Amino acid sequence: MHMQGAIAAAVGTGASLSQVIAGAIVHHAGFLFLTAIASAVLMLFYRWMPETLHLRMEHES
Repeated sequence: MHMQGAIAAAVGTGASLSQVIAGAIVHHAGFLFLTAIASAVLMLFYRWMPETLHLRMEHES
């Protein structure tokens, strides 16, 4: 039961810190930096997620 509270606290802390960090990046580096990171992560997920494997196989053949 105590572990659920610790996990909930970690999720809440991560959610709030992600907003603070993203805001600081946008304020200092601009929106295009976050867009580039999101695009890179999207490509990584598309490349290595098993759910998209059949889509790549169909496209390559």
